[in-house]
Amino acid sequence: MSIINDLSFRSSTDNDCGRYQNIPDRYSLYSLPDSLVIQPLGPNGKEFIVIDRAHETIQLHNTLPNVNGARVIPIDGIIGIINLISGPYLIVITSKIHIGDINGHEIYKVKTTEIIPYARNTSHLNEYQLKYNEKYLSMLAVVLRTESFYFSYTYDLTHTLQRLQTSSPDFHSTPFIERADERFVWNRYLLRQFSNNPSIIRFALPLIHGFIAIGKLDINENSFTYGVISR
Repeated sequence: MSIINDLSFRSSTDNDCGRYQNIPDRYSLYSLPDSLVIQPLGPNGKEFIVIDRAHETIQLHNTLPNVNGARVIPIDGIIGIINLISGPYLIVITSKIHIGDINGHEIYKVKTTEIIPYARNTSHLNEYQLKYNEKYLSMLAVVLRTESFYFSYTYDLTHTLQRLQTSSPDFHSTPFIERADERFVWNRYLLRQFSNNPSIIRFALPLIHGFIAIGKLDINENSFTYGVISR
């Protein structure tokens, strides 16, 4: 049975809450033989996350590396990095579904994802390792297809509305992954390389696993938006 962690009824004229340093909502990912380059689109488009596929490092660059000949993947967010037998894999959101708004904040459900290996091939694995690496990849793909992952670029889904309303300005100015309730951040472990790096922590996009329903009501000529969040 689901536990309802947050049930809120808010007038459309009320001040919104839960806002923080916005996470970019669109990226271009360039897949190159030696690196993965992630370019946020919009105001942050002059910064580039560069993942060295061989040395497994992540750095923020101010100039775009040479991406001629790269495979370009439009993405909607970074879920994180997981280590399997063949090495690290980058997990990204490739499409999303807008399920509604809470006080002007858009809430999304993950629709599709892509799992991108750092290693260019699996020739370094023996037959036994390859078998289990493929098995783990298949299991991960099944989990990511459960259609129960939700997120927002501008609203904290890990805290109750009451907590957000009574929190200090310092709390709201803290990077989301730092102030999020870790009990409800499904991908917290996957994001550790981002959350431990001050230069890229603002790109960490927390997901919750559960159920969200958002609807609107009109009562006595007053418009209300309600949200039910089960985590």
